[in-house]
Amino acid sequence: MSSILEQARAAGLTVLLNARIGREEYHSVSGSVAALQRFADAYTNEPIVLGGIAERLLIRAALQIDDADAHLMRAAARAIAQLYYTNLAQEAAAIASTTESSSAAR
Repeated sequence: MSSILEQARAAGLTVLLNARIGREEYHSVSGSVAALQRFADAYTNEPIVLGGIAERLLIRAALQIDDADAHLMRAAARAIAQLYYTNLAQEAAAIASTTESSSAAR
């Protein structure tokens, strides 16, 4: 949940914690339409979605009665997770490259 709130803040939306009841938190999010568009663009391109899909597939595979369906879901989850971690590695390499370039320019 915090990832989506961090994305909202990064897009320029205001995120307020309205209440905390037990472990549940209730937030309000507000901002301009332009900020909402930035959030939507960032959220739809976020590779974390792939990680969530992989996790849900693994959970569903555990609940399947038919072994063939469970095997297919586990294979799909592995493929999605591999794509997710490849995207993360590429992003990290790009950030490291940018950081090294700016350090070398100084």
